[in-house]
Amino acid sequence: MSSNSNRMANPFELILESRMGGIVINFILIPLLILSALLLPPISLADRLLSFGYDSIGRDGGAIQDPDGTQITFPSEGVNRSFRVKLTAVPRSLFLEGAANSSLLAAAENIPPNLVMKSPYYRLQIKGRSPEEVVLKVPIPNESEPYATLDLYSWNGQAWEWLPGQKVLAEDTFESNLDFAPESIVAMQTQAVNPNISADYEISSPFPEDLRDTLREVNPEGVYLDVGGRLVGNLEQVPAEVMEGPFLVIPTIRNWFNDGSIRSDLVDNMLIDSAAREQNIQAIVGLLAQTGATGIDIDYRGINPNLSREFTAYLEQLRQALPPQTQLSVRVEEPLQVSADTWETGAYDWRAIGRIANVVKVPALPDPRAYAQGGQ
Repeated sequence: MSSNSNRMANPFELILESRMGGIVINFILIPLLILSALLLPPISLADRLLSFGYDSIGRDGGAIQDPDGTQITFPSEGVNRSFRVKLTAVPRSLFLEGAANSSLLAAAENIPPNLVMKSPYYRLQIKGRSPEEVVLKVPIPNESEPYATLDLYSWNGQAWEWLPGQKVLAEDTFESNLDFAPESIVAMQTQAVNPNISADYEISSPFPEDLRDTLREVNPEGVYLDVGGRLVGNLEQVPAEVMEGPFLVIPTIRNWFNDGSIRSDLVDNMLIDSAAREQNIQAIVGLLAQTGATGIDIDYRGINPNLSREFTAYLEQLRQALPPQTQLSVRVEEPLQVSADTWETGAYDWRAIGRIANVVKVPALPDPRAYAQGGQ
């Protein structure tokens, strides 16, 4: 038994002791072991090299700051896992000339005509799980008056989006509390744009010809939410001159009727039923394909305020299912004022909806005094 084992072991020993065995061990196995030790924790050399210039943020939160005073804080409540973050300020002139970075060229070329860049382009890069709570503090740029029309914007890789916040004039700064980490931050001076007028259209009524050259958008009514997320009604009665008119045709889907009745139960039940949500979204996509409409207008009322997250998730799912370039319009109900500077918006998270929808329609305040200087 032992002689057989020795015979089997001898060839292996011969290989190890041979010149070829020495080459394999010295130039292949040992370097592989060293490389593995460098790449794997706790050293993680590759991760360290790729994260050069990044700051580490742990579960206790933290902050990063640019030399010009721009500060981004990550409260511990919004950090579920440690991550690395890097803040880079690209000078405005280099950014606008497209000389800073080829990856930012699209951002510079797609600044809307009503926005004028006033600050550097602050680029925020994150490695790891993105935080769920972020506080921005950005200095108000010089020569950017009037401050009333100065806002923060972010380039998300496809389009510029507005960032909610407030100006603290005593400190000459912007402050913004977000539930996500923007990819970039820029202070923009906003200029006036031509107003766009939309109008609801009852398809059983003649279309007012005197409005043809005034309207930018027409919202035909006649499609309603039904049980299980299905849609009832159709747009077959919409006149051809409306569908082919010089305006956008964006049908409205409602859960309420002209007699004042609201079927909030249909929306609530759909939001908590994944199959019903999918049924509703596919029905909307089918409606657009059937009619050739350029978008959809969601007008769901009376939603349970406790379903705010579910409604936002539904809109995100709908946005992803809609064909590219399709306009998503969402109507919200009038908010309830609970204090001098606090409003309760119920199931409608205005910030979240504003990031998802192309258009958010907010009801006008009924009191004319709200529009006077110093009003609401």
